[in-house]
Amino acid sequence: MFLKLEKQIQAASRDSLNIRFGINAAIVIEQPRQTSFGEMAVPVACQLARSLKQPPKKIASELVEPSGR
Repeated sequence: MFLKLEKQIQAASRDSLNIRFGINAAIVIEQPRQTSFGEMAVPVACQLARSLKQPPKKIASELVEPSGR
């Protein structure tokens, strides 16, 4: 069940990056060091900051906005 959810998150994240930034990137899912942060993390904003030449916070903000804005 967890693996299926992980694959769905990776696919949705990959699609969102393609739509918003026109890129295909490998999506890494990690387990946060602190359990209070949840069971999984998708640190894609940090991974893309250099290639997009934008701060991670800006990338993350754009990813959480609804599409079409």
